[in-house]
Amino acid sequence: MDVCKSYQTIYDTINKADDELAKDLDQGNLKKNSFDCFLIYLLISPYDKEKVDLMNTTKANYARGL
Repeated sequence: MDVCKSYQTIYDTINKADDELAKDLDQGNLKKNSFDCFLIYLLISPYDKEKVDLMNTTKANYARGL
């Protein structure tokens, strides 16, 4: 779950960055790769309350990316 949250932080950072900074950070599709890894690690993590909460948050906040 820690890896999942790390990728979420990377994705959120790139999303909130200024346009010019985001272009520098997005070399090699870092934004897409971090979102994909975030979802993969979320799905393979053990089932518990924290996972359910994060899945609901993902559905609400990242619906466009899904």
